[in-house]
Parts: sequence; C-alpha cells; structure tokens
Amino acid sequence: LAQAKREVKREKRQMKHEQLIQEAKKAKRERKKLKRLERQERKNQQQQQQKEDEEEHVKQEQVCQEKCCHDEADEKNDAIEEHTFTAYNALDEELAAMRGDRSGIPPAMLAPAAACVALDTKVLGYTNRKDQPDKTIFDRQLTSEWAHELQQGMIPAEELRAKEDMRPMAYKIVPELWNRLCPKSLWECEDRDMTTTQAEAGHTTDNSTMTVENQLLLGLIRHPSSLYDEATYAVFRHMHQYSNLHISSGGIFGCDFLLYDGKRSDRHSFAGLRIYTCDKNNESKFPVPSAYDLTGFVRTMNTARKLALIATVIKDEEEGDTARVLIVDLALEKILSVQTHKKKGNTEKRRSEKETSSGLAKMKN
Repeated sequence: LAQAKREVKREKRQMKHEQLIQEAKKAKRERKKLKRLERQERKNQQQQQQKEDEEEHVKQEQVCQEKCCHDEADEKNDAIEEHTFTAYNALDEELAAMRGDRSGIPPAMLAPAAACVALDTKVLGYTNRKDQPDKTIFDRQLTSEWAHELQQGMIPAEELRAKEDMRPMAYKIVPELWNRLCPKSLWECEDRDMTTTQAEAGHTTDNSTMTVENQLLLGLIRHPSSLYDEATYAVFRHMHQYSNLHISSGGIFGCDFLLYDGKRSDRHSFAGLRIYTCDKNNESKFPVPSAYDLTGFVRTMNTARKLALIATVIKDEEEGDTARVLIVDLALEKILSVQTHKKKGNTEKRRSEKETSSGLAKMKN
C-alpha cells in the first residue's frame, strides 16, 4: 500500500513537471513570436523612414539644382573650365582646384613646388618659364648609401637607450630604398632620356628651375629658401611627371607631402613624405637628421597607418643640369626577441605590403 502511494505521488509530480515544461515552452514561443513581430515592425518603419528621407533628399537636390542654375559662381567656374587644362586624371586635387572643380569652394593655396608645377603644365593658363629644367632621376646607389648613413647615425642613440634602466626597445627603424607601394615608373626613368619620358607622359618641357623671380610672382608670404624650395620642387615635379600619384600638403601629419594612389575624394593617403636638405657647410653629402627626429616622424606615420618616407636631392657634380632624387623608406620593424612580442606570438617583423595598402578606400555614405 505504501509503495502504491509513493508511485501515485511520483506520477503526479512527473505530470506536474511535464505541465510546467509545456507552459514554459509555450511562453517561450510566444515571446519569440512577439520579438519577430517587433523586428518586422521596426524594419517596416525603417524602410518607410528611409523612403521618406530619399524622397526628401531628391526634393532638396532638385531645389539646389534649380538654384545653382542661376548662380553667378557656377557661371564663373564654367568660364574657367573652358580656358584651362582638361586632363584631370594627370593632376592632383590641389592643381584641379585652380580649375574650379571644387563646386564653388575657393581654390586652395598652393605650396611653392605645386605652384611651379602648375606653371610648368600651364594649368593656370599662363607660364613665365623659358629655360629647360634640370634633369631629375632616381638614383638607387645614392639612395642606398644615404639609407646606410642614416642607419649609422642612429647607432649612438640606440646604444644610449640600451644603457638606460628601462625595458628593452620593442621596435627599430630600418632605413632602406623605397620599394613598398612605390610606382615602378619612378624608377624606370632612371636610365631614360628626359625628353622621351616627358613625351610619353604628355607633359610640356617649357619650364625651368625655381627662381626668385618666379617665386615672387606666385605671391609667396615668405622669403624664398633656395635649398629647400629647389629640393621640394624637384621631388614634386619628378613624381608628377613619372607617376599617377596624387600629392597634397602633409602639414596635418608633420610632413611636407601626402601621397595618394588615387583621387583624394576616393582614397586615403598611403605615405607621408619629408624633404631634407644638406647645408653646404656640412661635411657629409647627405642630410642626416637626428635619431629622435626620425623616430618621432615614424611613430606619427605608423599610428596613422602610413609609410614614413624622407627625400633629398643631390646635384650631379659632373652634369650640372642633373638632379638626383633620393627617397628612403623608414621601415618600422619589430624586435621579435623582446618579451612583449613573444607573449603576443608575433612572428613577422613588419606589416606586409598587402596589409599596408588595405583600407585606403574611403567609405561612401
């Protein structure tokens, strides 16, 4: 009898448990159904709102277009476009701004180097250049020598840092010939004739080196600095002639120029370029900035996911009309023996070229 009573109680508990489970499942199904309905309702509301926003945007665009048709600024821009250089793909945004392509926005002020290139290519509609320019080539041997001298100049700072009672350095700077993301056309012109190359690129040759008179005609707000202005002009002109790179001011990142592999409206810059000049009283034929200067520049560029490039120009002693352009890539390498990288499992010394070039496209709204 006692056993029968226990079995009856067990069956009742089991039935009650199964009933609770069924009720819980039913409640769960109801909750899922409600959530699904809420999501569908939110989606419908978003679609409706998006549709209304698009209709409102279309209306606003129509109003703006009708207003712009009678705007005097547009008429001036159209007049400028008829008398200026039309090959937009060959110009960077700073030069295109002079053509009025910025939809009514006032043109940007050009740096001396960019202004002189604008005169060379007649983007401004006129030029006061008559003499032939200096021939510019990229010199691999001199660039490698400069990179080696930069590396030697950093050794004292590295030795001093190693003696300090601090954790060991996790990174090191390796100056080397610029190869990463470098347009091959910049190096291909090393052994080619200047006239032939310019004919291929479709540029005129009625230009000259930057003179004091030319700089004053551009309305500069400072006195010309011959060494720096000549170097920046040579580098800017060489890149403009022998590559499709777009170039802009790099002041926001503490450098002279920013380099883009496409239109600035579509791409982020992939490198910052600083230009150094060597004082005539300097014993070395190459400029050697301090290790702390280079380290700060590399740190800034690396944080912004850009290459850190430095350039200089060496005049050929044998051929007075030849300017040799040197560009060094300050590569940042990990010291894999340091405990920090061991913990993280890092096995690559530097970012790959593919990783460096990724994420350059700007997101369109």
